[in-house]
Amino acid sequence: MKGLCSLFSLAALCFLAACSPVLTQNMELGASESSLTKDSIWSHAYVTFLEEDSASILGDVADVRYCNGIYAVLNGDRTAISLFDKNGSQQASLNRKGHGHEEYIGISDFDLTQDKLYILCYPNTRIIIADLACNIQRVLDIPYAFTNLVYYEGNLYAYLPNTRSLYAYDGAKWKEIFKEEPLPALSYASNPVFFKLDGELLYCSKGGSCIHRISKGKVDELFTFDYPDKGKIMKRLKQSRMLQGKERILIAPHLSYIH
Repeated sequence: MKGLCSLFSLAALCFLAACSPVLTQNMELGASESSLTKDSIWSHAYVTFLEEDSASILGDVADVRYCNGIYAVLNGDRTAISLFDKNGSQQASLNRKGHGHEEYIGISDFDLTQDKLYILCYPNTRIIIADLACNIQRVLDIPYAFTNLVYYEGNLYAYLPNTRSLYAYDGAKWKEIFKEEPLPALSYASNPVFFKLDGELLYCSKGGSCIHRISKGKVDELFTFDYPDKGKIMKRLKQSRMLQGKERILIAPHLSYIH
């Protein structure tokens, strides 16, 4: 068996397949329902075991992206990305920790496409673009300290937390395309803001309760979540005040990644 126990990550990847459509503009709850549950959103789950060798053990998994039968897996230290095929066999890996121009202290965010890997480096001063063999093709210097990154329809989109701004990069320059009122208490929150669902790119700013659709460099509002004490909680966030435990649970939608 060639030591299979040592070849597979102890933490397998578990993905939830969503019903179609997952989110619609006119989402309605039945007369007897007052909330969404996991059973009303997810149809089934599947597990992929990741094959590893002694030279590249993932340990904890910090984040995952999926595109066309390829998984990109960020390790728990946020310093390396490994690519696996749909059977869990490792195809390539990238670990560029250091202080050079093509290196980073850590990885803030990343995205995977049919032929590219986009890595937002920490400190947030550059984006590394690599092919699926993890060969670096380009290093893109960025003008702002973005914390979140996604690629969609030929554009890079990035989130700037201190101003709650959304930027688009068309291959030549960055342009602010959407902005909301700052919430100082959540400037450095770690939750995601971009969600690829059913072939669409959705956006919800940190602390936000409105879901937007991004397409062709434009942002359209889909719907807004409401929850108890929303006004009071938003006021506390604007005043940079800490939230209580129950308030943190209510604050915003926590959508799961489906890439």
